[in-house]
Amino acid sequence: MTLKQIILDTSKELQKKKIKEPLKEAEALISLAINFTPSQLILNSQTELNSFQIKNIKKILKKRLQAWPLAYLSGKKNFYNLEFIVNKNTLIPRPESELIIDQILKENFFNKKTTIIDIGTGSGCLIISLANIFRTNKNIYFYGTDISRPALNIAKINAKKYQLNKRIIFLKGDLLKPILKKIKKNLNHNQIIIIANLPYLTKKEIKNSPSIQKEPFKSLYGGNDGLKYYKQLLDQIKDIKTKENNIILYQEINDWQKDKLESLIMKKIGILKPQIATLKDLAGYNRLTITRF
Repeated sequence: MTLKQIILDTSKELQKKKIKEPLKEAEALISLAINFTPSQLILNSQTELNSFQIKNIKKILKKRLQAWPLAYLSGKKNFYNLEFIVNKNTLIPRPESELIIDQILKENFFNKKTTIIDIGTGSGCLIISLANIFRTNKNIYFYGTDISRPALNIAKINAKKYQLNKRIIFLKGDLLKPILKKIKKNLNHNQIIIIANLPYLTKKEIKNSPSIQKEPFKSLYGGNDGLKYYKQLLDQIKDIKTKENNIILYQEINDWQKDKLESLIMKKIGILKPQIATLKDLAGYNRLTITRF
């Protein structure tokens, strides 16, 4: 069987499962299975594949048809122009989350003592992307927390890959808890940025999304309304707000959670007179709630 024929056959199998862009994905799977670059696929389209290559292709196709994400099969995913190692212990970085980076870059804090904290860091894609952008700015201090030790290990590997392991401190623990003491000791840091891309899906949303069901459930499920961990985080934030500091909180959400989260913020920290704005992603869905106080 030629390389061209197996690409077409693989594409048809993927199409049956209603996988988007089946031809493009077939090429990606086959590149991975036989260690070919995209250009090699084109140049060798009429090459006859050996039994070992065909076996590898069928093996990886079987996993993909069982809803294993391509990112887990390849062990990598691109995010904000960097390539991150991912596995079953981390969520797969998504383009929608790049909105967080875009918005932080608009902030005027470059010459202030600033602490950036990524809560539930996972693969580390958010905090590493920011540390990479601001790698020469010594006024900014970077932290990533996660309750999962395996996820933190992946984040540390990704940070080291880009020589940022000495710029980012990763801490194991629940939300802000592992860093509360450090924040209170650094009141001269008059700007604190908190990134919270926490689990915000309901069981129904997870069940209705086969493409995410191989990802860690605890990194997806956010309770009955998807806001369980955001409630806990808002309670913790009250412990670090002082007269000396300004805090900006970025929370990624699903479209329908906008009003619920904004009401929750007012209920939990309304006394701090928060300024709340929710931004839409490129698809027009409510995606990012930004709170200043």
